[in-house]
Amino acid sequence: NDNPGRRWGTPPFRIPLGGNTIMSLAKPPRRVQKMTRADAAWLHMEEPTNLMMITAVFLFDRPLDKQRFRDAIEERLLAHDRFRMQVVYPPLRMGRPSWKIDPHFNLDRHLDFRRLDPPGSEDQLMELVSQLMGTPLDRHLPLWHLSLVSGVGDGGAVIARLHHSIGDGFA
Repeated sequence: NDNPGRRWGTPPFRIPLGGNTIMSLAKPPRRVQKMTRADAAWLHMEEPTNLMMITAVFLFDRPLDKQRFRDAIEERLLAHDRFRMQVVYPPLRMGRPSWKIDPHFNLDRHLDFRRLDPPGSEDQLMELVSQLMGTPLDRHLPLWHLSLVSGVGDGGAVIARLHHSIGDGFA
């Protein structure tokens, strides 16, 4: 809280996002949310050889600006609490897990910037997508990751990875 006269319980709510970045919200985030049974099932079905992850590839006819991309994610995606929440298991893992705001959330842990070597072919992009699809999301962080890829021909791409437990319960 950067205003000593303002208590956490009154608007605007300010959330640190890492570095010097702060996001302001009109209402407070819900601190803990019980996971739905369907979301918990997606979480428990995951195995190293069967990742429960949605992967999408978005192609653009020109390169994307890193800072504009980061700003858009911060403004639009992080306005939804779930994208700042991590999984919390009950004691002895008895019962359904919950979602809890990650007190150490840092947007930079969910974004990476990559460049394909020339010529930046579709085959090269699909090889990268394949590698990322085989890499599990870090269970200690909110369960999503975005890769901004430049050098895809004359354009760029975004590879979005989102755990089913977020995507299905959030939709």
